[in-house]
Amino acid sequence: MPRCQTPDTTGLRVAPTVPVDGAEPQRSHGSAGADAKAAPGPLMLVAAYARVSTDRQDREQTIDSQVDALRRAAEQRGWHLAAGGAVLAVSLQLWGLYRVAGPPQPPWFPLADKLEHAAGFAVPVLLILLAAALRRPLGWQWPSPAMQAVVVGAFAAHAVVSELIQHVWYRHRTGDPLDVVADWVGIAAGVMVLRVIVLRGSRSAYRGLAAS
Repeated sequence: MPRCQTPDTTGLRVAPTVPVDGAEPQRSHGSAGADAKAAPGPLMLVAAYARVSTDRQDREQTIDSQVDALRRAAEQRGWHLAAGGAVLAVSLQLWGLYRVAGPPQPPWFPLADKLEHAAGFAVPVLLILLAAALRRPLGWQWPSPAMQAVVVGAFAAHAVVSELIQHVWYRHRTGDPLDVVADWVGIAAGVMVLRVIVLRGSRSAYRGLAAS
């Protein structure tokens, strides 16, 4: 029998491999490593976001602390101004009540003396209670009931005592019950004005905290 001759494949070219649809082409290890380095993983993204969020929170906290420090400094300055104004107002009140000569005659306009009495008691009461309100820990808080009672009671009693002293010990001045009434009206007006100021100041402070 004749022997089967093996076909000679020398010189034949190998046909290229055609990828099948849907099959992912194979990649070399070098390109896979490069892609892994180029595309950050989810852990890297989370770490970067956490770092940015922390930095932003630190900046916001720093800004909030600076705003709070400025607000407290302004309230402290306001307390000093109110206290200094209260001392000046009380000094002027004492001078007006206990000077030897009475109010100018004739008066500047009708009931000018009564208006001076009301203002002379309203301004000191307002400034003293305002200084107490700004002195509270949180600022712009209504003075304590005890503080309010002491201030209002002291000035109300002083209104009566001052007129008695004028009537008994002064030769050219006489006590007037209507002056006492004017003093009490001034005290009530000072308390009412203080309530408006404290309410407006507390609302402004609340808006600032809510905005921050």
